[in-house]
Amino acid sequence: MPPPMPKKPFIVAAGAAGIDLTKFVAAILLGRTIRFGLLIFLGNEFGEHAVDIIKKHKVVFSVVFILILAVLAALWCWKRQSQVVQSDHASPQSQLEVDASDDEMRPIFTFVEAELRTRHT
Repeated sequence: MPPPMPKKPFIVAAGAAGIDLTKFVAAILLGRTIRFGLLIFLGNEFGEHAVDIIKKHKVVFSVVFILILAVLAALWCWKRQSQVVQSDHASPQSQLEVDASDDEMRPIFTFVEAELRTRHT
């Protein structure tokens, strides 16, 4: 059985970062469903012997888990990079208009837009 992971720091960090509550709850549910689903599957298939299998091959399980996380992180970075490259091809004015649709950032974009206009006139 893996050691318990405290959720409180993640909940506090998500709140401080302003993560959307719906997405956060969905991610928690998905993660816990996968974790406990795997444990249920192993327990159902191998019974008490599942604990021995996990203990015996914990290095293999750890390496596979880290590799999966590394692939997912690489895919996420690649996706973000491709979005940045696509946004670089847009004109600065159109990019400002797209970004200014975010209500939380509107005051910042309004200030930046005003600064850009005063510098170009």
